[in-house]
Amino acid sequence: MIDLVVIVYKAELEFLKIQAKSLHLYFSTHLINNIYIIVNDENCLIEDIKLNWWRDLASKVKILHYSYLSDQPTSMHGWDSQQLLKILTASISNCEYSLVLDAKTWFVKSVQFTDFFDNNGRFNCTLMPLFTEFQSSKNFLSDFFQIEFNSFIGPGGVPFAFHSDTVRKMIEFIEGKTNLKFDKFFSQNVIFPNCVTEFTLYSAFVLSNKLFTTLYSGYAKFQVTNIADFEYKEINQLLQTMKSSLNLTSSIHKNTYKLMNNDQFESWCNFLTEKKLFVSPKIAQMQLNTFKLGVDNGTRIRF
Repeated sequence: MIDLVVIVYKAELEFLKIQAKSLHLYFSTHLINNIYIIVNDENCLIEDIKLNWWRDLASKVKILHYSYLSDQPTSMHGWDSQQLLKILTASISNCEYSLVLDAKTWFVKSVQFTDFFDNNGRFNCTLMPLFTEFQSSKNFLSDFFQIEFNSFIGPGGVPFAFHSDTVRKMIEFIEGKTNLKFDKFFSQNVIFPNCVTEFTLYSAFVLSNKLFTTLYSGYAKFQVTNIADFEYKEINQLLQTMKSSLNLTSSIHKNTYKLMNNDQFESWCNFLTEKKLFVSPKIAQMQLNTFKLGVDNGTRIRF
């Protein structure tokens, strides 16, 4: 079994509802222990999240406000605090692995146990070369952990699998080394000039302790497709990539919608309908058109 971790704020509630349907469609109940939904917004938003969105998985859903984990997010930029909350949620998991998702991460094919785990119980993923954008993080973490930090754990985004006990050990190590509470350490180093991310920090800890081959198989049994706004020139190619039989999840950043032309938007809605996330392309277009028009359908807390 595995725990799922999702950090959400008001503007992504519609995404979360679609994700819940994708979990119902493509996940067997016996594969999931808990689904942690962490609200990174006003506490009252919890009332807007309905357990029936998850249908047969509803009993596994635990909705928590960020203050349950830390008071640090109140002093952090929203995206930075989301990274912190992913780590802290994994640290309270009683499952061996915690799979981190964004609300916009939607499953588009059936999940098998063997997709995630090899015969030795290791999670299936590879190491990837660090992107050039992570140079500052690379320099800081190489020095902090006294390693040559050149690669990090795939797939380069979400879904990302934390080994829960290793997260707890990382937090303990960092607090002992710095004499700072972990959330304080992270809030100081996620920003410029060190620009640490949740996944580079964890990857550097795993590699510094030579744990990668113990915890991870070194190969991937599935692929994921995440389209960010800076990838708008590659949208046509990425929309085709999503159709691969190996593609497990698909996501499009909400800011990317307004960069899509009508044909691209229609193709995306057709794809989601084929994957049974909507009953028709017309309904998909109506529901997602708010993002296409660039209208914010919710107000996120601004720290």
